[in-house]
Amino acid sequence: MAMNDLVKAVSEETGYQTTAVREIARMTIDYFKHKLAADGVLEMRGFGTFKVVRRSQKTLTTLFGKPVKGKKAVVPERNSVKFRMSASFKKTIQDTQV
Repeated sequence: MAMNDLVKAVSEETGYQTTAVREIARMTIDYFKHKLAADGVLEMRGFGTFKVVRRSQKTLTTLFGKPVKGKKAVVPERNSVKFRMSASFKKTIQDTQV
């Protein structure tokens, strides 16, 4: 789902103007980014938990399914975010047909 799709759906459901909904969505995402950067974890009860994890440096042996020859490609150490669903969210997902 793209941001515009989310904004349109919330706007239609609530009756709020799309510009107001877009601004609230942008502010929410900014809050999430700053909270994760500061604390390393963001818990949303009923939805799940986002956690910042450190990924170690890797040397690639394949790139796009083909073996790397000559100079090895190195992926540097970096931060990433893991998401763990809440039990109620997981139950909802498990009960749906795709």
